[in-house]
Amino acid sequence: MRFRVRLSNWFTSLSALAFQSLQMSVDEDDVSGDPFQFMRAYDFEERSRRSAISRRRRSTMRRCNTGERRVFCASMETLNFLAQSGDIFPFRSDHRITVLCLPTQKEQEQLGPLTPEDRVFRVSSWIVEAIIAEHQQGRLKTHPAILSRIFQELSDGMLGYNQACKIAFIPFPFPFAQIMALVISLWAGICPVVIDHFTQSLVITPFLTVLILVSYVGLNQIAMNLEMPFGLGVHHLPLSQIHEQLVDYA
Repeated sequence: MRFRVRLSNWFTSLSALAFQSLQMSVDEDDVSGDPFQFMRAYDFEERSRRSAISRRRRSTMRRCNTGERRVFCASMETLNFLAQSGDIFPFRSDHRITVLCLPTQKEQEQLGPLTPEDRVFRVSSWIVEAIIAEHQQGRLKTHPAILSRIFQELSDGMLGYNQACKIAFIPFPFPFAQIMALVISLWAGICPVVIDHFTQSLVITPFLTVLILVSYVGLNQIAMNLEMPFGLGVHHLPLSQIHEQLVDYA
C-alpha cells in the first residue's frame, strides 16, 4: 500500500514538474525563488465534494426516461456540475499545480540544485528504480512481460516530453519572423493599389483590401500563437486541466 501511494505521488509530481518546466519557457520570471512554490497539496475534501456532485448527476440522468428529457437533463446537470466543481474555470488565481503530497525534505534536497528539465528525469528514474526494487524483492508479483509495459509507457511519456521541450525551448528563427513582418507591411501598402487597378471601384476596392489584409495578418497572428502553445492564456494548451484530471484519477 505504501509503495502504491508513493508511486502515485511521484507520478503526479512528474506531471507537475513537466508542465511547470514547459510553462517556465514562456514566463521566465518563475525561475527565481523556491523551485517548489508552484506546488500545492491535494485537497481530499474537495475531491469528496466533487464526487458527491458527480453521483447526483448520474442519479438525475437515470431518472430521465424519454429522449428529450434525457438531453435536457444531461445539458442542465452537466453545466451545474461543471460550475460547482470548478471545471468551467479550472485555473487557480496563483496558477499553482496540485500534487498528491508535497515533496519531502530529502526529495527537495535532491531536486533543488537541478534544472527544471533534470527534475523531471530524476523523478522518472525514481519511479523506475522503485518498481525494479519492488519486483526484485518479491513484493510486486507481476509477470515481467506485463511489467515491461510500464517501462514502455513511461518511456513513451518521456519521449513526448522531450518533443514538447523542443517546441518550448528552440526559438523560431528570428530572421524569418522579421522577413514575414516586412513582407506583410509591404503587402499592406501595395495591395490597395493593385486591387484598385483591376476593380476601378470605390466600393469593391476597400472591401477586398480589408478582407485580404485581415486574412494575412490573422494567419500570421495564429502562427505566432502556435509557436508557443504552453502558456497560461486562453488560446494555449490546457495543461492545468490535464494535470488536474490526472491527480483526480490517481
